[in-house]
Amino acid sequence: MASLAAWQRTLEEGLRQAAERRHRLLLLNTSALPQASLLEALWPDAEQRERVLAQSQGPLAEALGLESEGLCLSGEAPDFAERLPALAGTLRAGGLLVLHLPRERTTPFQRWLCQRLAPWAYTLRGDENPHLLPPSAPNAPASAEAPPSADGLLDRLARALTGRGHRPALVLGGRGRGKSTLLGQLAAGAPHAELAVTGPHPHSTAMLRRVAAAEGRRLTHRAPDLLLSEGPLPDALLIDEAAGLPLPILTALLEAVPRVVLATTTEGYEGTGQSLRQRFLGAFRERYREGTVWTLQTPHRFAADDPLEAALNAVYSAPEGGSSPWPAPEGPGRLSPEAPEEAWTALYHCLRDAHYRARPRDLAQLFDDPSLERWVLGRDGELRGALLLKPEGGLPRALAQAVVQGQRRPPGHHGASILGAQLGLVDALTLKSLRVQRLAIAPDHRGRGEGAALVTAARASAASQGYAYLSVSFGATEALVRFWHRCGFRLARLGHRAGNASGAPSVLMVAPLSPAAQQMMLNAAPRLREELRFRLGPTGPALTAELRTTLLQHLPGPPAFSAGAEEACARWLAGEVVLEEVGASVLCQLEKALKGPGQAAPALQALTERLCLGAPWARLSAKLGLAGRRATETALREALKEALREVRPTPRS
Repeated sequence: MASLAAWQRTLEEGLRQAAERRHRLLLLNTSALPQASLLEALWPDAEQRERVLAQSQGPLAEALGLESEGLCLSGEAPDFAERLPALAGTLRAGGLLVLHLPRERTTPFQRWLCQRLAPWAYTLRGDENPHLLPPSAPNAPASAEAPPSADGLLDRLARALTGRGHRPALVLGGRGRGKSTLLGQLAAGAPHAELAVTGPHPHSTAMLRRVAAAEGRRLTHRAPDLLLSEGPLPDALLIDEAAGLPLPILTALLEAVPRVVLATTTEGYEGTGQSLRQRFLGAFRERYREGTVWTLQTPHRFAADDPLEAALNAVYSAPEGGSSPWPAPEGPGRLSPEAPEEAWTALYHCLRDAHYRARPRDLAQLFDDPSLERWVLGRDGELRGALLLKPEGGLPRALAQAVVQGQRRPPGHHGASILGAQLGLVDALTLKSLRVQRLAIAPDHRGRGEGAALVTAARASAASQGYAYLSVSFGATEALVRFWHRCGFRLARLGHRAGNASGAPSVLMVAPLSPAAQQMMLNAAPRLREELRFRLGPTGPALTAELRTTLLQHLPGPPAFSAGAEEACARWLAGEVVLEEVGASVLCQLEKALKGPGQAAPALQALTERLCLGAPWARLSAKLGLAGRRATETALREALKEALREVRPTPRS
């Protein structure tokens, strides 16, 4: 116990000094000391110890917006890689973060993590008599400066809640930057009687509401989905931790409420990956030209020279200047599992900067998953693209049948399970396949064929290894559907609703490689085509006209041939009947026309909306800038005639 008291006294002195400097401390426990004994030594008070455990082990969705006095995270927790960056930001000045990582049970990622964190951490080592190693990184000079005043920004944000509507303000910043405090102060001074507060969870808005209550305004948390579905809609709305909301809900709130201020972190652990930075931010700036985006840099919850912040930056942030210390090999290529650790961190930063689903756990997977295929594309030593492939399938037929019947759902077979359980393709589960988990191309180098080069190289490698097919799923956009189609993938499924991270329904596409997979998809094509075409109708997910037409253009297999359908469509093209009399026949011919080269003309998109959704003629006329139904229907006829000429001679004009 003497040695235990000695290390404990050393740590207590470190905590005292940290509180004076508004720092937070990090303790790495790599010793054999059990976690329970460590907790009891660090937090002798039972109630305090229970609070620490509750905050350390609670649902991550409920942690956003909270503050914590101490944390103890175990490397054996299945979500440790996600939990560390998410919870570390909740720790306030003077607090202690303990990482319990016994050396004999750590993963490759955790061993690398310890090396990266060690310069800023106290490290507890040893077996029966553990000893404490102090941090080796020098302390920066103590800063006596108080956190900067936010009064100026507060005044600017207040303008978003007054005057003309739909001029939202977005506040970005890392954890502990005072975003929630700022929103609380804004709420306290807002003139609106009908002011609502929302976020992913009541805990997400707890700090905001506490600050507002301290200044005399009591607010309750309103669930975002109920705010939209049940109302009443408020005059003004504050959204905290906005990146934790599904993008469709976030977008709907901005459209429904005229005056909105929202704040969030964008670190990837909020529940929607990098979607707010990758997909929402550009659309926000385009849609709300008078909206504003602000970024908070200086911490409020702890000092600017906080050692824990420096340690986490060493793990999760890209090197300053954006240059990677790892020289990427030229061209597309697959990395060996023995590649240097710098390769995995370079891949992670590439994913984080370029892929909307990237999350901190991707970094751990790059280190720990031996089955993952890691592909990179380098030019002149610079990493420009990354591709991750995950093996799936190869299941015994009995297990595959159980999956199709809904009795089993083995983990790690996402694409194959959808093809089996949702579409009834047993062979998709018994055949070996690779799922595209991530494909990311640096934003400055897109549109140059780099992504296609990576996919082409990976396809050739997969075929040579005996894989039967590749699969990929993503939030649908016209550009992505066309890209994957050019890479040899064919549509197999369209999701029911918009995804939380993408704001769009997901699609699953398949690239057959082996004769068995080609036959499987050929046999399934007629049914897949009918199911997909049905999803493009009024009972399917919400789609833009452009995306609906693109999906119709890329339905699997050829359109069903029918001389009767051609004759009926020809009568409409000749102006002998109105569209409603022969709609199904015209849709068959439209599918053929969309097989032609290039993007569908606006009139063909309008025809798709009319046939698939029954879009009103008045809306189509306005969209095409025409007066009345007659002129609009004539324009649709002419557009279809022209498109059919490009794929074959029109049967009758």
